[in-house]
Amino acid sequence: MSSATNNFSDIGVQKSFASASYTSSLLSTVGGALTLNDIAILLGIMFAVLTFAVNWLYQARRDRREKLLHELELEVARQELLQQSSER
Repeated sequence: MSSATNNFSDIGVQKSFASASYTSSLLSTVGGALTLNDIAILLGIMFAVLTFAVNWLYQARRDRREKLLHELELEVARQELLQQSSER
């Protein structure tokens, strides 16, 4: 039973080392292919797109709230008109 446990842990360790090795190789390749200016440009583009998406999301939520508020104000105005016309 002990050898089975050791085999599982050995396999897990080997997979961990392999994934760490592939990850570091990928990062080294990307780091070697891109200059600091390239990385800064890519980060700037990424943050610009992220900012656009967040602003779009919050603008859509704001529009939805304002539409609901407008509909409620119209309903209150209609009720007031009905009440005034019934008093006459």
